[in-house]
Amino acid sequence: MDCTFKWTGIFFGLLLMVFMTACGVESTEGESGNSDSDSDSDSDSDSDSDSDSDSDSDSDSDTDSDTDSDTDSDTDSDTDSDTDTDTDTDSDSDTDTDSDTDTDTDTDTDSDSDCPGLCVAQGECRNINGTYLPDYTCPTENPICCSTDGTTDADTDTDTDTDTDTDTDTDTDTDTDTDTDTDTDTDTDSDSDSDGDTCQKGTTAGNEVAVIGESFIAMSHGLTREIEALAVQAGSLQSGDHYVDNSISGTLLSSGGAQSIPGQYASAQASNNIRYVIMDGGGNDCMGGGDGSPAYDAAATLFQTMQSDGVEKVLYFFYPDPLGSFAGMGLKDCLDVLRPRMKQLCEGLTSPECYFVDLRESWDGHSEYTSDGIHPTAAGDKASAGQIWPVMEANCVAP
Repeated sequence: MDCTFKWTGIFFGLLLMVFMTACGVESTEGESGNSDSDSDSDSDSDSDSDSDSDSDSDSDSDTDSDTDSDTDSDTDSDTDSDTDTDTDTDSDSDTDTDSDTDTDTDTDTDSDSDCPGLCVAQGECRNINGTYLPDYTCPTENPICCSTDGTTDADTDTDTDTDTDTDTDTDTDTDTDTDTDTDTDTDTDSDSDSDGDTCQKGTTAGNEVAVIGESFIAMSHGLTREIEALAVQAGSLQSGDHYVDNSISGTLLSSGGAQSIPGQYASAQASNNIRYVIMDGGGNDCMGGGDGSPAYDAAATLFQTMQSDGVEKVLYFFYPDPLGSFAGMGLKDCLDVLRPRMKQLCEGLTSPECYFVDLRESWDGHSEYTSDGIHPTAAGDKASAGQIWPVMEANCVAP
């Protein structure tokens, strides 16, 4: 009963508080009234909150930066110093000795008389008439003239003058000519390819270079030998090493098959790691006239294959103008159309890089470079290699 009353009071007390709050009424206690209210409120609130948060964040960042910088700088310094010293000594010594000796002897004989007579026999003194002069004697000092006192004064003066003049002239001329010629030649070669990588000579093996094409190369293979000789001379190929020359006469770019120019490349790549290619192509494709489009398409496909195989660079050389009977038959007209197309195709490549050489530059005006109008003589091979190799060297093709 007491518990029921207690909880009922609590309920109505809470209800009154809610009503007063909702109506904005404040409960006050005045002076004229007394209000006693006992309110007991027990409130138990248990709140359990478990919050587990697992956050795993894995961030892996791998950055690989490979920078290869090869610098090859060859400095050759030759100093030639020639020193020529010419010393000419001329010594002339002239000694002139002049000795003059003058001896003057003066003898004066004085007597007391002027020789009044002459002394004759027995010491007698007689005059010129022969009269005896007794007062005169003939002195022993001067037995010629008579003397009154018997004495004769004789003075003899001897003067000797000796003059000696010695003149010595010594002329010494010394001429020293020293010529020093110093010639210093310093050659510094630092080759860099188009990717900014330095070109290191001597890093290419012969079996990394394929030579493909038709009879312009294969007629004698002299062109390949000439290029190899220049490569050896430049230090890009070891002496005795050779390129893989698969060129075959009569072949085409567009014919297909193992002997075609694409087939020659495939054969070289199958047994070697070909990095560089030297080639021609399209000449035989143009023999029948036309515009050479099949050759162009075949070359484009071949370059794509080379790209897939990792070939780095290609040197594509194109034919000089045909001469003689070959100038007709539509061959020249076809080559004139195909040449600029092949040049544009080659130079537009970035992988592999391709360098185009037009052999008309070295062949024009030299009919001696061909024996039949299209195939090179030995002189033609040398001239062609002389145009091809500098382009290869400048662009780091088979260094």
